[in-house]
Amino acid sequence: MRINRSERVNIMKDDGSFNTGARVVEIKDDEIVLEIDGSAKGIDVSDRINIATGDATYKAVVRGREKNRLVVEVIAEDRRAFFRIDDSLPVKARKADRISASRFLSLIPERGDFRLPIDADSRDDALMALLQEVNQKLDYLINQLILKDEGIRIDECKEVNLSATGMRFEIEEDVQIGDIVEVKMMLPSSPPVAIQTYGEVVRVKKTEREGKPLYEVGLKFTEMTEEVREEIIQYTLKRQREIIRRKRQQL
Repeated sequence: MRINRSERVNIMKDDGSFNTGARVVEIKDDEIVLEIDGSAKGIDVSDRINIATGDATYKAVVRGREKNRLVVEVIAEDRRAFFRIDDSLPVKARKADRISASRFLSLIPERGDFRLPIDADSRDDALMALLQEVNQKLDYLINQLILKDEGIRIDECKEVNLSATGMRFEIEEDVQIGDIVEVKMMLPSSPPVAIQTYGEVVRVKKTEREGKPLYEVGLKFTEMTEEVREEIIQYTLKRQREIIRRKRQQL
């Protein structure tokens, strides 16, 4: 089991109704004590959950709960079930001669309740709302300029299969197993987030469309920072919840 004490993980119930981040407090054989972010309300003893690390995903059962701590028993490893999704994203990819650390290309606003630096004595809610709207529009315009400079076109999307450890998509450039590919993509979160990362080609399948050769490549991300990996995990979790919700509505 590749989970370490003090490691940050993400957990989600099988039905998608509860998900959050957590910290590993203790590990004993197949049992793990997790300290979750926020309240444990919404998750109970005997619930089945998925635990996602940067390298793998585990299926587990909740054996105990006290305040914001869970005692869970790991019952199986499943690399694909938790945060691998099919999606359509703006992606620009090319072969690279070297590997660099992944990075954000767009401005990343603070999560949670963002507040502009305004006089604490002010009671003008309308002014606050206006300033925040202006700030959001400025962020949007700056991000659009950044995306343009990086060559990412939001109106040109690729079908991808994405996880926190790698992705699969089609590329026009001839690549071979072992090649390094630079990937720039935009995650349509709220707000959208653009990232740059690198992957090693681990699978290649040559295809053809309208007489034009294409290469379906499977990449394993390399030199990925925890901040970028966490952003991908959060986005794929969100998309997975949307997919689960849509399936429920169709029943």
